[in-house]
Amino acid sequence: MIIVFFYGVYWMKLFLMLMFLSFSLTACFEENVVNELQVRNGIAYAINQEKPFAGKLIEYWPNGQKRSEGAFKAGKKNGTFIEWYENGQKKHEGTYKKGRSNSIFTGWYEDGKKKSEGTFKGGYISWYRNGQKRSETNYKDGTGRTISWYENGQKKLDLSNIDGIIRQVSWYSNGQKEYVSTHKDDKKNGPFIEWYKNGQKRSETTYKDGMENGPSTKWYKNGQMEFEGTFKSGMSVGTHTFWYENGQKKQEDYNGGFMNGTVISWYDNGQKMSEETFENYKIVSATRWDKNGQKWP
Repeated sequence: MIIVFFYGVYWMKLFLMLMFLSFSLTACFEENVVNELQVRNGIAYAINQEKPFAGKLIEYWPNGQKRSEGAFKAGKKNGTFIEWYENGQKKHEGTYKKGRSNSIFTGWYEDGKKKSEGTFKGGYISWYRNGQKRSETNYKDGTGRTISWYENGQKKLDLSNIDGIIRQVSWYSNGQKEYVSTHKDDKKNGPFIEWYKNGQKRSETTYKDGMENGPSTKWYKNGQMEFEGTFKSGMSVGTHTFWYENGQKKQEDYNGGFMNGTVISWYDNGQKMSEETFENYKIVSATRWDKNGQKWP
């Protein structure tokens, strides 16, 4: 009888201790559930508190529908975080660690159609409301590719990054190519070509380390040449020629133009406008005519 009584008391005490511990943990957790946070310098805090928030945030829309729910640790998202639209449709769901997405995240439109899906390290896909793919990105260790489309399904941009060299090709919504460029260290490097929406080439210039370096040509929308010249490290070299849209020569400069050399200009009717000589950006001689060919005094 004594043994039975002893064990009965032991188990009763153990049960009461476990119940107390469970109640304490539950109460502690409930005390860390808040409906609003303040963000200071990227860190979340409970209202009027100085210690970074640790616990759960649950926000609600004015109609009582849940707006967001997620856990925080040291003031940053940590764990699963979910957001909803006011109509109850899920808006976003993702997993975070120390404030950064570290797993698959998914987004939806208000009507429930998928908007985006991806991972922090790897791929990302987004869609338009009509279900047409909007963009697709795949990267690994800084190398990868991003492709985007217009809502009509036409390709918009193709960007690749291989060993630090970024190549971009862009298109207009009608399928016509818009530009092609190559960048290295965030600077244009290599050919840069542009087109008008009608397919006419707009410009073609070679770059090196972000500066014009080599031949450069520009055209008007009607196909008439607008400019032709050569550069070296961003500086003019040789003769640079400009034209009006009607094909009439507009200006021609020699030996560096406005730095050192001669600059000749014409009116759009072909009449010479001026002839000027420069030295170190300063005019040393000039002759000018009016549109009728009369020399200015």
